Amino acid sequence: MKSIFSKLENLTREYKNTSDKIIAINVINAMRKKQILTQKQLAKICFVSESKITKFIQNIGEPNYKLFISKLKSEHFLYDSINKANLKMNIIHLIEMWCRVNYEFIKNLAEEIKVTKNINIFASAQTVWIAEGLKDILVNYNKRPLVIYKNFNIFNEPEIDSEDLNIVFLYGRDIFTLNSYLKLINNKTNPSKNFLIASETNYDTKILNCNNSLKLDYFSNNKSNIYRNLALYILISELAKEIESK
Repeated sequence: MKSIFSKLENLTREYKNTSDKIIAINVINAMRKKQILTQKQLAKICFVSESKITKFIQNIGEPNYKLFISKLKSEHFLYDSINKANLKMNIIHLIEMWCRVNYEFIKNLAEEIKVTKNINIFASAQTVWIAEGLKDILVNYNKRPLVIYKNFNIFNEPEIDSEDLNIVFLYGRDIFTLNSYLKLINNKTNPSKNFLIASETNYDTKILNCNNSLKLDYFSNNKSNIYRNLALYILISELAKEIESK
């Protein structure tokens, strides 16, 4: 059985501008704008009588206008939900592919984590949640992780050991102090033990001498915080799997 929306679309493809075609076009346009028209409003827009609208509804197999609109709203909600779900699945697929492309970074970081006890995790405000999540994971591997956020002291000599592993999550607007602090620790760190993970906007390898850096460019034009956070979550999940591997 064809959906109401399919029946309406078929009517819009008619060669002649019949009244049925005009009604179908106006109903579809209204639904796309999330507008629910009364039978009287639809008749006025289409320059037809309300009885013509009733006949139109009956011709496509619905007994009355109220039921017609109710079914159409249900179909629209279903299609909208499917489209949103497909978008999310597409983003997840792109992020997973991005992780595979950057497997070398994940592998190198996992190897350093395995052989290092003290691990410093630097975070901007928007990445504190992922830093804390990574900290919890590292504690399970008997590491000594330290999340460094907001308590930067750019006036004192940083207490960073050259054998420490430094992981930096960098994105957002609140990165000025963090950037300043990273420049201070440059001379105290080992580039092979510095790992930078940054957004495309904040990506700058000059901030921290590092042999390993990762740009959050997961093959999608959608760079909202929601999907950026999702990319970090999947990245850390892949990192945990790699740490577990022999």
